[in-house]
Amino acid sequence: MSTAFTCALSGQTCTTPVASPSGQIYERRLILTKLTENNNTDPFQPNLTLTEDQLISLESNASPITPPARAPTVSSLLDVLQKEHDALLLELFDARQALEETRRELSQALYQNDAAVRVISRLVMERDAAHAKLQNIAPQQALTPAPQPMEVEVETEAEVKEEPQSNKIGEADMSIMVETWKKLSKTRKKRAVAADYPQFDTISTFAPADTKSNLHKTNKPGSTCLTAVPKTKLVVSGGNDKIAVVYDGASQTVVGKLSGHSKAVTSVDATEELIVTGSADGSARCYRVQHASSDDSGVSFDYIGSVDVDGGACAGVCIHPTGKYVIVASSVGKIVFCRVNISSSSNGD
Repeated sequence: MSTAFTCALSGQTCTTPVASPSGQIYERRLILTKLTENNNTDPFQPNLTLTEDQLISLESNASPITPPARAPTVSSLLDVLQKEHDALLLELFDARQALEETRRELSQALYQNDAAVRVISRLVMERDAAHAKLQNIAPQQALTPAPQPMEVEVETEAEVKEEPQSNKIGEADMSIMVETWKKLSKTRKKRAVAADYPQFDTISTFAPADTKSNLHKTNKPGSTCLTAVPKTKLVVSGGNDKIAVVYDGASQTVVGKLSGHSKAVTSVDATEELIVTGSADGSARCYRVQHASSDDSGVSFDYIGSVDVDGGACAGVCIHPTGKYVIVASSVGKIVFCRVNISSSSNGD
């Protein structure tokens, strides 16, 4: 059986094979040429020295390819072609090594680029989260049960106080609501139907006087709830973008954006002095409406507190006619009764 060796430099069958101490097999003439170029350095292990004395000759049973007999005038040409062929093989070996090195550098560069993109994305997310937290910072609020007389008040701000888990409402709060109910009942009984009160046929002919779109963000469009602020031209719209937008019908502009919820706003209610928003995140947030002076038509909204309904999303919010209480209903059947104390240096309430 014939034994043939393949040169590690050229990849061709060796005619005069030799082995290096590192275990590589070479064609003798090619490795000697390479050692001359590399100053006796192992081609595959540059940190090792390789000399001609260290090469071990191997016996090959493969029959060498003997070129046919040529005329003496052609022998010199064959020698030149052989040398050119050897030089081409060595150059090809160097090109393969350069290609491998280029591939390693390219892989490292791509890895570093991917890592940089990931770091930048994480930093952008952390920045956005920090901005959101800064926007949600509000004055210190205290949540205490409504029946208890002790309350923690903040100067020129308001506190939202959560009822304990009980079915009873304090006597003081009940008396206030009953007194308001009696006053409203007397007014309703004396109220007569206006002569120009529209009939059903007239209402069916009504057409929209104005339409406003794109109040909420376009990536999460849609309005989920709507309410009007009494005795004003303000309309509050809750949306899937986690924001309640206050729109002024008189100036045809958005005058406020009430943010802070982590999920869609599902319900809103408003009075002249208070706006309450409920969200699918299980919380209700209260905002005080600050009307400007008579010579200024501006309006602002101050966050005054929030209340959470444990165990579900906020299904609805309602402000009592007294303007001092808020009822929050959850999707799991829980109802939270809160007292809202609004104090303002401008009106002394």
